[in-house]
Amino acid sequence: MTPLRLAMLVLLVVTAAAAVALAKKDRCHRPVAWFLVGLATLDLARLGLSRLLPATSAPREGSALIVRHAEAAAYLGAIMLLPAMTMALFLRRRPWAIGALYLAIWVVLTASYPAIRGHELMLIYTFIELAGVVASVGFFIMWLRSPRVLEDSRSVPIMSGLALIGASLAIVVLPQLTGPETMAKWPIVVATNALALAFVLVFQLRHLFAGKREL
Repeated sequence: MTPLRLAMLVLLVVTAAAAVALAKKDRCHRPVAWFLVGLATLDLARLGLSRLLPATSAPREGSALIVRHAEAAAYLGAIMLLPAMTMALFLRRRPWAIGALYLAIWVVLTASYPAIRGHELMLIYTFIELAGVVASVGFFIMWLRSPRVLEDSRSVPIMSGLALIGASLAIVVLPQLTGPETMAKWPIVVATNALALAFVLVFQLRHLFAGKREL
């Protein structure tokens, strides 16, 4: 693991821990806490599973195939977490539909292996991630049009959710506008995620230590 990767994981875990602490005081922050905890868990799971998969261009077989499908499930889950979080945050609905959609997509992609893998699979992941960001923006717009907007306009969860949406939007949309080489550079992706996480962490700690409940 590179120092950059390790620093990113540490920042994610610390931000998730702060989110859990804040969610204990403000239950409306729970979607953000669940998102960050889920993202940290899936990221660590993917890191561990990837170490069990040596690089190869050949289709996986046997136990390696099982590990590959588990790693794909973790990767897809990390993508689907954003729309699930924003549905719960902005619409205040349990994201069962997104969970069912995630399971259906994973089953289809698993059944299509090895016909769909490599570059084709990454294109599908990119499309799913883009659709998730679009859905998240849609949920935010629906919240803006709801009577709760004045009540929630200064909430910690809302600002945290917007920062996370913004990071995902940049990572997914910028390559479409400026060329895939922009976000293909690992430091740029890390810097984008780190900036969003740092904002969420500082915002959470500020309200956590201030002892305020803002919603």
